[in-house]
Order: sequence, then C-alpha cells, then structure tokens
Amino acid sequence: MNWRPTFLKDPEPDPAELEAEAERAKATAAMVRRFRDTRVLAGLSFADVERDTRINRAYLEAIEDGRFGDIPAPIYARGFVRSYARYLGLNPEEAVAAMPKLPPPLGLEPMAGLRRTVAPALPAVNLPVAGGIAAALLLAIVAYLFLPIFGGGGDEPAGTVTATASVTSTVPGTSTATTEAGVPPTTATVPPFNEGTAPDFTGVSRATAQATIANLDLTPLFVDAASEVPAGTIFDQSPSPGTEVEAGDVITLFVSTGP
Repeated sequence: MNWRPTFLKDPEPDPAELEAEAERAKATAAMVRRFRDTRVLAGLSFADVERDTRINRAYLEAIEDGRFGDIPAPIYARGFVRSYARYLGLNPEEAVAAMPKLPPPLGLEPMAGLRRTVAPALPAVNLPVAGGIAAALLLAIVAYLFLPIFGGGGDEPAGTVTATASVTSTVPGTSTATTEAGVPPTTATVPPFNEGTAPDFTGVSRATAQATIANLDLTPLFVDAASEVPAGTIFDQSPSPGTEVEAGDVITLFVSTGP
C-alpha cells in the first residue's frame, strides 16, 4: 500500500491570545516611555536614581528600554519596576501589570520527562566499610567527650566548640565577598516597626535580617562592602527605615566585610 508521510503542523495561534499579547506589548511600551519621560522631566540622571534607589544603573536602563530579560530573574524585575515606579511617583501596581510575561530563570525546573516518579533505590552498603565508619565515629565521640577532662590543653572550657561560618551573597549582580567569623558579628535585634514600613536593619546581622524579611514578603538584595562596623553587620539600607513598602518590593541591605 502506498502512503505518504504526514508531518504534524504547529497549531494555529489563538487570535484572542495574539490580541492579548499585542495589547500587553502596547502597555509595556507606554509604561517604559512613562518611566523615561518622568525621569527626564524631573531632571534626574541614571546616576541620581541609582544613588537613591540602590538599583544598578544597568537594570534601570534595561527597564526604560523594555529589556526585562536582561534582569536576572522575574522576581527581581518586578521588584525593581515596583521600586522605580514608586520612586518616580508612578503607580507601582500598574507598572508591574504592564510588564511582559517573563520566562522562569534557567535551571530552576528539571526538563520534562526527567522528574522522578518513584523513590530511588537505596545503594548497596559495604558492611566492612560501614563498620569502619561507625567505629571512627564512635572514637570521635569518645575523644570529644573525654579529651577535655583528661588534659586537652588550651584555654577553651570543657565542651566548648568554636564554629566558623562562611556567608556569601547569592543575589545576582551583587558582590560575592565572603566574611568569616568565629562568632556571630552582633546579637542586635530588629526594633519594632509599623506594618507596611521598612524595618530598621542597621546594626543587626545578615541572618537576623533574613529571618525578619522572610515574614514580610519583601525581596532582599544583600550587598557586601567594606565598613568600620564588625564584619557581617548591616550598616546601611535602602529604602530607609520607616519608608512605606509593599509585598514584593526590593530592600537593599549593605553588609560589612570589615574595615
């Protein structure tokens, strides 16, 4: 029997979706023009805006050019747009709504078909090796418990363990300087603040700030920089304490790496 191969064709685009995309493109173009016109009318340069908002100039230019894909991740793009709009006196929610749909960052989701559907089988255990590991662990525990009692030497009191922590900024576009300290740099806590306003993070540790921000639905942006305050301590922030903030806003925290 004679037959001819047929090839699947891409489905015809939905006219409604095409119309919606066209409308969104118009809204995006109008929004970025409004950003540029408002900034220019106010006599502000990119350097002025960068200084006041702590948003990298490259990202400010990307917003005004409509190049939202140049910003590392959608959550930061929305946060920067919201903060920039509020700074210029524009409606931040309207600005975010006018943004184009942004693809998720690469590497966050596994490729289709590669997700595990069953639990992986446990690897075979080499009994002699496992026994050796268990014995080594037992010896380590005994040494930890009894060496301080039978003359471990040194000035540390018995049972004291000094841990060294390494903290690195992981936000795209910021410094990745590492600060090391044997103890937390500060035990200060975040003072009370009104709901809907930026807390005062100056003087607290990065970990303390992260714990507070986790409950506020804000987008943290940590920047490591040299300062006279102890390493690992926040010495500046933007927006300033008491400034009105909304869910998703970017708050930039400057963390000391020491003098």
